[in-house]
Amino acid sequence: MIGVAMYITIKSLWEKNKNKSLIAEMTGHGWKTVAKRIKEIEEGKEYLTKNKLWND
Repeated sequence: MIGVAMYITIKSLWEKNKNKSLIAEMTGHGWKTVAKRIKEIEEGKEYLTKNKLWND
């Protein structure tokens, strides 16, 4: 699971129109992990912990 700081980093890079592969390379995470987080971002979800949303 990625931390809040990495979630924010992915979100910031995505909003700057960076592609998923580049974000994965820059953060050291796999593109599938990055793709999952971007999907959550686009659905309007905030950072997810194991049991609940971060903004709950």
